[in-house]
Parts: sequence; structure tokens; C-alpha cells
Amino acid sequence: MSHTHALATFLADLQYEHNPEDGLARTELEAKFQRLLAFSGARPQEQGKAIIDKVWHLRDAQALADLI
Repeated sequence: MSHTHALATFLADLQYEHNPEDGLARTELEAKFQRLLAFSGARPQEQGKAIIDKVWHLRDAQALADLI
């Protein structure tokens, strides 16, 4: 698969599968984030899971150090 085709496939996958005003379900948002990480190679999947967990628990953080 060419890089251009891979990018087109990835971008098509990011499109809403329903009404954009409804937003995304948590599972949809997490899956799209993981696909973006996989496509970009920015972080390994395990780090992606840790980032997701930290984001969902931002309100529980007592200090900035809790987020790092």
C-alpha cells in the first residue's frame, strides 16, 4: 500500500459515522486516538493506553506531577 493510499484510508476512517453534533462515544474516541498513534508512530500502543487513562482521570489529579 502506498503512503498516499494509507493516508487516504486513515483520513476516511476519521470521518464521523453518524451525526457530528452527537459527538463520539468514549470507545470511538479511544479507538480513533489509537489509530492516529499507530499511523503516526508517535507513541507505542501501551503509551497510548496510558495517555488515554490519564486523560479520563484529569479531574482526579492533585498536581501536575500526577499527569506525567
